[in-house]
Amino acid sequence: MAACLTTDHPATANATNPAAPAVAAPTDQEIVDAWSYLYARYLVLRQENYDINVEKVGYNGSSTTRSAQRSS
Repeated sequence: MAACLTTDHPATANATNPAAPAVAAPTDQEIVDAWSYLYARYLVLRQENYDINVEKVGYNGSSTTRSAQRSS
């Protein structure tokens, strides 16, 4: 039972626990890279949404008219 009360686990680390591992703040380049990645993902999702809902192109470029032609 005493093992459950120890504070050596990183999940329970706080300012009063000197054994807690230090977490480094992200560098400026890591922040720029993360924002660039997220913005690129946003643009891809926006384009995909436009293609599907406005241009009526199916997911992954499969046209809804082509799949309708194949089934008939």
